[in-house]
Amino acid sequence: MQDGTELWQADVEKAYDAVFSMDGMDLYVGGTTLSVWSVETGERAKTVSELQTGMLAITENGRFIAAPQATNWDTEPSVAIWETSTWRCVRRIKGVQSPALSLAFSNSGVESPLFLFAGTRDGVVMVVNVASGKIYMQRVVPDGKMCSIVVDPDNDLVFTAERNNNDYLEHVRQWSLSAWIERVK
Repeated sequence: MQDGTELWQADVEKAYDAVFSMDGMDLYVGGTTLSVWSVETGERAKTVSELQTGMLAITENGRFIAAPQATNWDTEPSVAIWETSTWRCVRRIKGVQSPALSLAFSNSGVESPLFLFAGTRDGVVMVVNVASGKIYMQRVVPDGKMCSIVVDPDNDLVFTAERNNNDYLEHVRQWSLSAWIERVK
């Protein structure tokens, strides 16, 4: 491979996010659809979902991928979780009041359940147990204009970032998962 040489180009319709598979062989693209692209050939290998998706999250072991999904963002937002080995939708989280703008999985340990964290457009942070689909916790973020959510590698802390009306980051908040206590930084 030569540095700076374009290897291929693929036209994707209204893509919002892309993440690599854990082996680096595929690129998952979320947008008008959720699709899988071959990194080697640049060809679309599979369309996973015909419903519009948004930002993507993938587990550290690559087993699951999550995306907000809806037929109508204003009335039916949800979050779907697919198992990447079969591309079967294993969970659809309903009860989401507004579209999820950011998603992050907890780091899956042998002892701990896998959680999905979703930050929604209306400023709600949701914690969902992936195995059961149960919304474990919801917390409204003050001034809630959520734009990003990330979990630390030890699963102790969640960080949320909010934007102001000019789309600049305004607040970064650190949340303790054990007590869910806010500490504004």
